[in-house]
Amino acid sequence: MVSGPQHDEVVAKLEALIGDLHGDVPQVRKRRQILRAATELFVAQGYRKTSVAEVATASGVAKGTVYLYYKTKTDLLFAAVAMEKLEFLGRFATLFDNDLPARTRLQTWIFGALTIASIAPLSARLLSGDRELAAVFADAPAAFLESQHAEGETMLAELVTEAAAPHELPRAVIAARVRALSVTLMSGPQLHAMAAIRGPAPDTLAQELTELLLDGLTAPVRTP
Repeated sequence: MVSGPQHDEVVAKLEALIGDLHGDVPQVRKRRQILRAATELFVAQGYRKTSVAEVATASGVAKGTVYLYYKTKTDLLFAAVAMEKLEFLGRFATLFDNDLPARTRLQTWIFGALTIASIAPLSARLLSGDRELAAVFADAPAAFLESQHAEGETMLAELVTEAAAPHELPRAVIAARVRALSVTLMSGPQLHAMAAIRGPAPDTLAQELTELLLDGLTAPVRTP
C-alpha cells in the first residue's frame, strides 16, 4: 500500500465523511451495503428522486438504520462520493508513490481521469454537469472543497514540471496545462459513452488518449 503525508491526508478527509470501513464486522458490512445501494440509486434515478427509504430497501436494512449511519440524505451522498474516491485512490495508488517517475504518475492520473465513468459513476455524473448533484455540492463544507481542489492542482503542477524535465516550463505554461488536465476529468464520462457506441473499448481508447496527452503535457515550449 502506497503511503505518505499527502496520500494519508487525502484518505483521512475521505474517511471522515464515510465513517469506519475497517474490518469485516456487521457494522462495516452494513455501511458498505448502504453506500453501494445509494450510489446505484443516485446514478440510476437521480438524487432528488431517490429516497432514504429506497436506499434502505435496496441495502436490506431498516430506514432507521440508514439514519444511524448518516443523519441526512446529503450526508449519505457525500459519503457515497467519498467512498468512490477512496476506491479510486486504492486502484491508482501509484499516484502517490514518489519512488516512481513523475511521467508514470502523471500517466496514471490521466488514465484514471479518462476512465472515471467506469470506476466512479456517481463522481462521473457530478463531473458531467448533473445540476442536482452540483446544487447539493455547492453547499458542501467550503474548506473541504477548496483544500481538495488546491491539493489536486498542486500535485498536478509538480507532476507536469518533473515529467517535462530536462525542459524547464514557465510557470504560466504549467498553469495552463494543469487547467487543460481539469478538462480531461470532465471529458471522461463523454469518452466512456462514445466508446460504448462506436468502440473501441473505453480502456483502449483511454490508453491511446493518455499517451497523446502525456506527450503534449511534457513537451518543451516552442519558440517562434
